[in-house]
Amino acid sequence: ERLTGGNIALGMFEGSTYESHHARLEAGDAIVLYSDGITEAENTAGLAFDDGGLTSAITAAGTHEPEQLGRAILSAVDAHAGDARLGDDLTVVVLSRS
Repeated sequence: ERLTGGNIALGMFEGSTYESHHARLEAGDAIVLYSDGITEAENTAGLAFDDGGLTSAITAAGTHEPEQLGRAILSAVDAHAGDARLGDDLTVVVLSRS
């Protein structure tokens, strides 16, 4: 499930205000938070990893265990980028409920 809604990126502008959003994590659920560097990572052909690549990486990981899932996402981005130079940070935070 993709959480919708959102605001300007955190920390971009002093004094920004944000809306609250709520989601319930049930046992076995995980939430993945990531920086735009993940979805904007390009390969040598200039194609971005994008939301589809992220969704595929999460599905292929086959786990909700935070460390394994985070590493799987970063590995998938690295494999996608190949020899291309990444122009932004790659940040992934995975929280799960057992």
